[in-house]
Amino acid sequence: NFSGTTDNGMRLVIGNNHTGTAMVVNQAGRVGIGVENPSANLEVAGNIQASSALIVNNGAGGNWHYRLNGSTLEWFENQVIGRVNMSLTLGGQLAVFGGIQAGGTGYKINGDNGGAGNWDMKLGNGGDLVWYENATYGAERMRLKKNGNLGVANDNPGQMFQVAGAYCDGANWVSVSTRDAKKNIEPLSLDVALQTLADLDPVTFEYKDARTPDGHVGFIAEDVPEIVATPDRKGLVSMDIVGVLTAVVKEQQKQMEIMRAELTELKATVQP
Repeated sequence: NFSGTTDNGMRLVIGNNHTGTAMVVNQAGRVGIGVENPSANLEVAGNIQASSALIVNNGAGGNWHYRLNGSTLEWFENQVIGRVNMSLTLGGQLAVFGGIQAGGTGYKINGDNGGAGNWDMKLGNGGDLVWYENATYGAERMRLKKNGNLGVANDNPGQMFQVAGAYCDGANWVSVSTRDAKKNIEPLSLDVALQTLADLDPVTFEYKDARTPDGHVGFIAEDVPEIVATPDRKGLVSMDIVGVLTAVVKEQQKQMEIMRAELTELKATVQP
């Protein structure tokens, strides 16, 4: 049937058993399915079902290709199906191959490893990138500030890399040593310090995974006294060894002062 109206001019109308309009093609070339006056090139009242793919072209040298692959919705950059740019499963898992960009201060990217825990990342107030342990913004674990400072277990890192109170300024590693962070503070026994030093055997070595020969001088964690080794006997804490050396050197200095005083006294008694 052809009919004319004041707003659409000449139209092609396909009826639905005289109970309504099934499809309309108006004079401007717009198609309406279940729509009397389509306002776009294609306007559909209801669902659209496709057995192959949907192609969207902007006429400016690029287009998008959509298809349902099994139960997964896939997006391609061009009409020729090649590398998938993005996919969405029925279970709600979204995969983006490339980059993700989000605006605002509360947008997040959440990943779950199958029930054992998940991570949440969002752009916080002030532009900091923040990682949390749970999807509900639980315990904060890491923060990257806009100035480049990275903090682990520290929500306001004041140095290039800061772990709790310890930090690296780009050239030196500084361990936290404030009294406020310590307990059970006791003087190191001189006997323990002397025995520990006696049991420290320096060696020269190279690391197995070093890309180039890199000679070092140090100790083997499995061979040093327990007081200066980590609990797993895989590493050493340099400040522990410094503490032992300090105690021994101070005692040696004290003995040297005593010997110097005795020597001075002895010289005074033998001089005419």
